[in-house]
Amino acid sequence: MSNLINSYSLSSVIGIGTDTPNQNLTVVGGISSNALVYDATGNSSKWNSVYTNVNANSGTYATTGYVASNYLNLTGGNITGNLNIYGNVSAQGTSYFANTIFTTTSALCAVANSAGPALFISQLGAGDIASFYDFTPAAVEVLHIGASVGTPYVGIYTSFPNVELTVNGSISSNQIIYVNNGNSNNWNSSTTTLNANSATWVTYTALNTVSGNWQNTYTTVSSNSASWVNTTTTTNTNSANWSNWSTVSSNYAVGSQYVKLSGDNMTGSLSASGNISTASTVYTTYLNKNKTNTNVALIGYNFSSLINSLASTASPSLAVSTVAAGLMTRATGINGFASTVGWGSTNYFVTANDIATALANTEYYTIPIYSTASDTITITSISPFICVRSPAGPRNIGLLFGTSSNPSLANTISTGSNVLPVDSINTDIASTLNAGITGNNITITPGTTGYFFLVPYGATGNGGTLRYVSNSVNDLSFTGTVYTGNYTSLTIDNNIIVNNNLTVSNDFEITYYNKFIMKSPNGNRWRISVTDAGVLSAVLI
Repeated sequence: MSNLINSYSLSSVIGIGTDTPNQNLTVVGGISSNALVYDATGNSSKWNSVYTNVNANSGTYATTGYVASNYLNLTGGNITGNLNIYGNVSAQGTSYFANTIFTTTSALCAVANSAGPALFISQLGAGDIASFYDFTPAAVEVLHIGASVGTPYVGIYTSFPNVELTVNGSISSNQIIYVNNGNSNNWNSSTTTLNANSATWVTYTALNTVSGNWQNTYTTVSSNSASWVNTTTTTNTNSANWSNWSTVSSNYAVGSQYVKLSGDNMTGSLSASGNISTASTVYTTYLNKNKTNTNVALIGYNFSSLINSLASTASPSLAVSTVAAGLMTRATGINGFASTVGWGSTNYFVTANDIATALANTEYYTIPIYSTASDTITITSISPFICVRSPAGPRNIGLLFGTSSNPSLANTISTGSNVLPVDSINTDIASTLNAGITGNNITITPGTTGYFFLVPYGATGNGGTLRYVSNSVNDLSFTGTVYTGNYTSLTIDNNIIVNNNLTVSNDFEITYYNKFIMKSPNGNRWRISVTDAGVLSAVLI
């Protein structure tokens, strides 16, 4: 048994409960005191708090400023591994998460005790704001808040909203729905307020005297009853069921079976076994020409063979016998892009913000159409034409036409700003291009070539893409009419007025040598005459 107290005076050490003390006082066991215990730097008055005074170079203690130890400094620091907390976490400042995925094993609840919003999400990048999915049983995007197209559109059950609010499904409300000029109070009633011109009603709703389904009802209508459809009511002189051409009427239906006596447009042909005379001017597009392939698709291109292809040309998939179509060619300023939905392209420059700059960068497509030596071609419309772009791709498109393969010599037919959709393969932009085709009377004369140029421009990033979508037999087609044969003779006793071009295949002969009058660009009129010796002269009149 060890001695209870051993004292070694020579070494000045005392051992309690040990025979081998190694310090001035070595105790094997506990130490109890009813007063303060003193050391070289202080006493034991602080031992019951976290502010215990220890030496800096303790054998096991980490220094108070040593963050990379097993403990986190109370003043803050970094944790490189995982942290599991089984209680609550309270943060008085801002919490930052470097990872974009935040996962909870239960519900995520945000409770705010302030006047601000409980949840604030800000998108500073080029992507959308938020997407909410239901992954049971399959992944479905329930709510989409997008901003990549420049406008924060909201989609419900759709990933591609195209207006401020797009709903893929039904809308139900147990309160009033408000629209631009009213609300839904009257939607479930047959007393909907209608305009005065009720003659164009098609749905035969059960109403009162002013009914959309008139059956021998002597209702009072306005004079514009010209749009009655299949109405055989017994009325006065201005009858909706005219039985002969001499019925008294000044406002008969436009586009019906008869032509108004006061003037109208005739969409079909007019033939007469006798003479046709007029007291005014006669306007005509073609004279003594036979129509073939009237208002049909003359040429077309299918892009299905170009899916995932980098090819720079597309072969025509349709061309009627009297029309020849060339390769649709991508200019050298645009690179190919392997797309899964159609013919892809990329390398559109941000600097090309207008058609002229895009042409200078050779960023366009060429579509040649050839006419035979005896045929004239008119182009009336394009249909269909579906494009899709990436967020950084070109937003605008222009359509040009000319008789030279040089696009800088062509005329601009149509332009569309912000019409090329982002990642939506169901938007047909043909109506945008047709707005210009309708008013420009695009004609390809016999033996010549007409060139259409498609010019995408207005990209927001140099890496943007554009795809011509394949989803039909002819993904891009040109509709028009072919006029076959040569012009024949025309005899006019008085004047002939040509507002545009006068094209003849044979000789154009004027019998009255001094009655040929030309108008100069400044509006002056000149009488052209010729002598027997063949000398021409022009006299200002």
